[in-house]
Amino acid sequence: MTHEPSADPVSANLLPHSPADTVMNLYVGFLDSFAIFLIGGIFISSGNAAITPIDTWTINLPVLVGTIASALIGFVLGVVIATLLAPHRGRVLLTATLLLTVAGLTMLFIPEPVVVAFPVALAVGAVNVLLGTRGQLADTTHEVTQKWLSHNTIQPIRRRVHSSAGFIGGVAVGALSYRLLAEASLWLALAGSIAMMALTHRRPPENMATTNR
Repeated sequence: MTHEPSADPVSANLLPHSPADTVMNLYVGFLDSFAIFLIGGIFISSGNAAITPIDTWTINLPVLVGTIASALIGFVLGVVIATLLAPHRGRVLLTATLLLTVAGLTMLFIPEPVVVAFPVALAVGAVNVLLGTRGQLADTTHEVTQKWLSHNTIQPIRRRVHSSAGFIGGVAVGALSYRLLAEASLWLALAGSIAMMALTHRRPPENMATTNR
């Protein structure tokens, strides 16, 4: 009986330059950018921060600290949850979808930044695990700089640059959507999460961090 060699994890996964992976990068970049603007916008519009008649900021410091803490804790817990769900990408997206739904309902009934920031940051932390670290902007910039300093060709990292381009595009879309739709952009994020679930459902099971291989 012949022994079948194990599948190459790189070829078994989605290639970094494939359209589906680019869409995933775009969505994660969108969610990262959107969350920053959403949480900040809710904080400013909730009455916890205001501009005085002499054009200076008056900020409710305890609420600001609480919002930052809520977002940071939520992000870390989101990463932990997604890591526990690995390698089921669909489950991670389902979790993010449910969290964004909770955030939307919370924003309708309890529009306080400390409360809204937590489920949004949970969702953001979860979907960021889908990208791993390879292929993201900081990692790509670091490798391009190393290649440039060593005068080596950057051909091997073109895929990673392409992946980061999707992420950057998503960041721009997230900022623009909040500029145009304000808090209503949360429903756009929810629709995007559902669309990503549908895209993932049509593909065979694969590891989450496809750009981390």
